[in-house]
Amino acid sequence: MQEKFEKKQKTMLEKYGIKGWWKNKKRTELVKLKISHSLTGYKQSTKHKEHLSYAKQKGGLASIKSIYSKPNKSEKRLDILLQKHFPNEYKFVGDGSFILAGKNPDFINCNGKKIIIELFGNYHHFLLPLKTNPNFTKEQAEIDRIAIFKPYGFETIIIWHNELKEPDNIIKKIMEIHKFPCGSHLNLSEGT
Repeated sequence: MQEKFEKKQKTMLEKYGIKGWWKNKKRTELVKLKISHSLTGYKQSTKHKEHLSYAKQKGGLASIKSIYSKPNKSEKRLDILLQKHFPNEYKFVGDGSFILAGKNPDFINCNGKKIIIELFGNYHHFLLPLKTNPNFTKEQAEIDRIAIFKPYGFETIIIWHNELKEPDNIIKKIMEIHKFPCGSHLNLSEGT
């Protein structure tokens, strides 16, 4: 069975440059069952086992870094906005490079001010907890996250994904924490 698999993979790679030819293929239940039985007793490679043990040793940090090594589209949009209006004030740390109280914030002020910016998505930060707690609110999500970082002296700004549509409001929110006089260091009428 393994020889047949390797031969098919080599042929597809030579012919079409396709390595994962078996992915996204529609299969009948009978075929799925046969594949399942053929893989029963299949052993993981030593490389895979090493990766799993490394992630466990690091307390999950290694797996966080491997999953979230790059910012997603929303985080990139927020980073562009931050760098435009607050140049070199905030750094993206959502890649696992900064862990505080077991949490990995999205952005942190890198100029000595203890300010964290969290970008909340509606699904993970509101709808998912709502499934287990019907009384859960967005305000509760914000309060919970702020309370985590408060004992360490950090002020936390929560920005919801849908707020990215109104960048002026985000800038005002951040300026309130920085204690800038409203609009003193930028022109909000410029394209954001």
